[in-house]
Amino acid sequence: MTFSHRFVLSIGYFIVLISLFIGILEITDNQNLLSSFNFDFFDAVNYKTISIQGYSGYLVAFFPAFPALWYLLGTTSLGISIVNGIIFTFSYSLLSHTYSFKLRQHLAFLTIPSIVFCVIPYSESLFFLFGVISLIGLKLNKVWVFLIGIFLCALTRPIAFVFIPAIALTFLFTNEPYRKRIRATLASTIVILLGLFIVFLGQRIQTGKWLTFFEEQEKGWGNKFGLPSLPLSSWGGDFMVQIDGLALWFALLFGIAFLSINFKVKSHTLRENKSYIFSLCIISGTGLLILLTRGGSLFSLSRFVFASPFFIVGIVFLSKIKLSTRHIFLIGYSLLPFSLLLGSFLHIKGFIKYFLISSIITIGLIGLRGNSTFWRNTNYLVFALLVSVQLYMVFRILTNQWIG
Repeated sequence: MTFSHRFVLSIGYFIVLISLFIGILEITDNQNLLSSFNFDFFDAVNYKTISIQGYSGYLVAFFPAFPALWYLLGTTSLGISIVNGIIFTFSYSLLSHTYSFKLRQHLAFLTIPSIVFCVIPYSESLFFLFGVISLIGLKLNKVWVFLIGIFLCALTRPIAFVFIPAIALTFLFTNEPYRKRIRATLASTIVILLGLFIVFLGQRIQTGKWLTFFEEQEKGWGNKFGLPSLPLSSWGGDFMVQIDGLALWFALLFGIAFLSINFKVKSHTLRENKSYIFSLCIISGTGLLILLTRGGSLFSLSRFVFASPFFIVGIVFLSKIKLSTRHIFLIGYSLLPFSLLLGSFLHIKGFIKYFLISSIITIGLIGLRGNSTFWRNTNYLVFALLVSVQLYMVFRILTNQWIG
């Protein structure tokens, strides 16, 4: 498929998804949910306030790239959601084209439930675009493209604690000349710190204070380094505990995959693709950071993990590893013992839910590998289920219920 085909296919997917959602609203007589007013929820309100009034108080916890875009466009919450949808479909199609996704893969990743964050007034679509730029730079061995991507990411989200170690590990485990690796790591670190300085300088100009970001993160969200309390929790009830817990499980899985190919496998062709290593490090590092800074609450982790190009590229990496069906079953159902950390032992219903989630993941991973017609066909049932979860998450957010 050409890039144009992928872009049209992505647009078509969202048209179908929106049509389904509108049809459900018509049947349930909830058409008013699509008014622009209902798109002013949670962090969307904070980004909108920054775009109109600038920084003050706790708003310094948010980075400026997305509210700057909103300010320049001067549109409504619904309007910026449409813009975000266009940005996402473009950047996702670019990612799909760069990594040569097959048709089934292309559609499969679009059904990831947390992708809905890329079509609401949040910064996810912009971060997705900049993340894709950085991945393209790594994949094509164009350092300047990579530097542009991570610089723009640094203006969109506080990435330094995750990106700098991930970059160091990425270049450490490549087979490039030592000096080239050092130069690339230093240049990347400088670019990220430059982006961070620009953000803090802008906030200093508007608020008159330096480095209030860290103070507000701790005061407003309780973010500070420390050991998590068990069982792990999240905001938004059991549904979000399961979604955010699943994100943490994937972060652990990606971390194990990184250690496996770099320490247990001396010669692995996938190591030559730095974008794979970088993606594994970003997702595992994000999970670790949330685990160690939020006292055992995983709120928003699913958004940071699943609505990210690094997660998609990490899954592409896992699909390329030669594993037997038995090994995939073991990986998929490892979520069951992991779920004990999430309190699944508190009620049999919780454990049953994680068993079903494990089954869905296992079927999905086997189906993506395309080993047989049977497993490929079962994937369509998984896709239908994921689309249903997407629609449910859109309904939740438009009715002011937390989804991340």
